[in-house]
Amino acid sequence: MYDGKRRLDLWLPDDHPVWSFPKGDRSRKVRELLDLAMCLERGFGSLEARLGRLEVGLGRLEERLVRLEEAVAHGGAAVQSNKVKADGGNIPDLTSFLSAFG
Repeated sequence: MYDGKRRLDLWLPDDHPVWSFPKGDRSRKVRELLDLAMCLERGFGSLEARLGRLEVGLGRLEERLVRLEEAVAHGGAAVQSNKVKADGGNIPDLTSFLSAFG
């Protein structure tokens, strides 16, 4: 009759919201809520992992931005062009530009 099932006895305070469920539906509702809580816990764990990876990536971008700002502040020709040539040839040398990123 109870193949593959186990019983869980749980003590709750008299004012717990579970007691507001109709008497015949309590076990089913509590089981549904436990299942939902487990799904939410897994989902939040996944979100925390993704957020951690995003924070690492953002940290790397911030470090690159600092290096780029320092290069511009020191007048790095690779990232700064004061004059626009008439023929539109104001594109810096690619090698020196990329060196500004470390």
